[in-house]
Amino acid sequence: VLLKGTVKLNGTEVDDLAAAFEGLNATTGGVITLSTGNHIVETGTQLVYSGTGEVTITGEGSKEYGTDVIIIGNPNTGAQGSRELIYLTGKSDFTIKNVTVKNTRRLQLFVQINTGYTPHDR
Repeated sequence: VLLKGTVKLNGTEVDDLAAAFEGLNATTGGVITLSTGNHIVETGTQLVYSGTGEVTITGEGSKEYGTDVIIIGNPNTGAQGSRELIYLTGKSDFTIKNVTVKNTRRLQLFVQINTGYTPHDR
């Protein structure tokens, strides 16, 4: 559910972040852009990418470190209650720029990556 702002996949506006993840190309990935002031709550949706392409989520916020572009998970739904907000199962590069991700579950991982190597900051 998008509360305000816009979500774009490769420059084309989509309904929400879940739709952007569903539209990612399996081999080339894509760029997801979140506009200023986004507050995104994925109710019951785990964001999954199983491809091998590079995925970038970038915020077009005006505040330092993306504090005005926020992704928030909802652990109160059965589908996401015990899962990661973002789940990457393929061998892809994943970059988040100028976005704040708020984890709403103390023991829940924000991102789980099953790629055979250890993720690192860029």
